[in-house]
Amino acid sequence: MLPTKEEPMIYEMTKPADIQEVLKRIDPLILLKKIAEFRKLNVAQMTDEEISSAIYDVLCWEGVFACYTNTRIYPAGTKFFKVKKLIGSQIPNERFGEYPDYWETNPKYLKSYGRLNKPGESLLYVSPDLNCSVDEVRITESDFFAAIQYTAKRDIKVNLIGGEFDYDQMEIYDEKVKLIHEMYNGFLRDEFSRDVGKGTEYLYRVSERIAKDFFDLPPRIMQDAWAYTSVQDKKKYNVCFRPEIAHELLELNGAMICKRDATKQIRVFCIASGRDEEDKILFYKMGSNMQKEVFPELLCDSEINE
Repeated sequence: MLPTKEEPMIYEMTKPADIQEVLKRIDPLILLKKIAEFRKLNVAQMTDEEISSAIYDVLCWEGVFACYTNTRIYPAGTKFFKVKKLIGSQIPNERFGEYPDYWETNPKYLKSYGRLNKPGESLLYVSPDLNCSVDEVRITESDFFAAIQYTAKRDIKVNLIGGEFDYDQMEIYDEKVKLIHEMYNGFLRDEFSRDVGKGTEYLYRVSERIAKDFFDLPPRIMQDAWAYTSVQDKKKYNVCFRPEIAHELLELNGAMICKRDATKQIRVFCIASGRDEEDKILFYKMGSNMQKEVFPELLCDSEINE
């Protein structure tokens, strides 16, 4: 069996300058009003600078960024998954046939905003939970999909946006401080788990600017990737890498070509591993030597349970 439950993260709270005194001075009614006014903005008509300024007005108080940094670690060996919905059932597939299809999307296909990317900016979106990745892509019972698996080569530090905090571990006991900080955290969680439909991708401009302006710590030193709440399951997280860091820290294992039934049980039909001299993805049957080598956990059962 493959792991379909999210791997636990190691808690590592980064606590820079203490902001408790700032949080104590914040009037919750004023903060609520700021958030309410922000929700009324027509971000489709705003510049990046205007959006950043509006976010700053919510997240900062007296010129101080009023949110604690929440860093977590996925240990070396953690499995991450990226799911790509296929077009039809033909293998190789229009959406999964060449080696680059294992990784981030070609920038030329990115015409609109994503959760953290601008148009034309390619990032690698994954999850440590296979079913979370399947749900994020909105796979239906009739869809074939490629479940691409990577393994962390070393510990991966993520900057978690809108995730849970352990205030006791942080030695924060003041109830007002907890309340105000949770108001901020709820605002962030809502923005990053917003269900955005086709034609309203401009709404992603908010989460993109929040990530880049307020949660972008020095790469490889303090942060390897961003993590944020899943749209489909608020208890699970997605992880987003810049491509150069993803290729450095993740080992590509291969992919499974799958379908999921009405009970959310995943059936694997074949696997993919490596490429030929023309950069074409190589596919192998279940029970083949390559399948036993790359996905030995599928030996006894080609179905992955919820």
